[in-house]
Amino acid sequence: MMFVTRPPSGPEREQQCDEHQQKQLRRRQADNTDGLCGPLLANKGYQVNSAPVVDIYHDVLKPAPSSPSLKGKKEEKEEKVMDKLKRWINVLAATLVVLNSLVMMVELELEGNAIGTRIGLVDQAMPYEQVSPIFETLDSAFVFIFLTE
Repeated sequence: MMFVTRPPSGPEREQQCDEHQQKQLRRRQADNTDGLCGPLLANKGYQVNSAPVVDIYHDVLKPAPSSPSLKGKKEEKEEKVMDKLKRWINVLAATLVVLNSLVMMVELELEGNAIGTRIGLVDQAMPYEQVSPIFETLDSAFVFIFLTE
């Protein structure tokens, strides 16, 4: 049986981080190097993170600034275009989600008023039966758009 625990937070997390930092510092001081692979990686164009604490959530190896780019200008341009396209699609999707929420809000308001009229809570309301085909069409359109997204 496996139990899943949530990661510590607050003072408990800080204490664990401090202990981890101390352990890493002692290990580095004992080695007095950047590790066994440090010189080998430096020769291959990588910088070795020589900070006393290694952050396990970020890359330790980073391409050296002096190393030549592995991508050509065409690939970089394509990557920039794709990044812009992705951003545009994200903005469009977020706008559609907000618009869909507003349509659903209006639909529920009109439907609630129609029900209130039937049970006598509201004197007059727009007949929901007249506008329900519009909302059904809009709902179907949003479903299709979100499905293709």
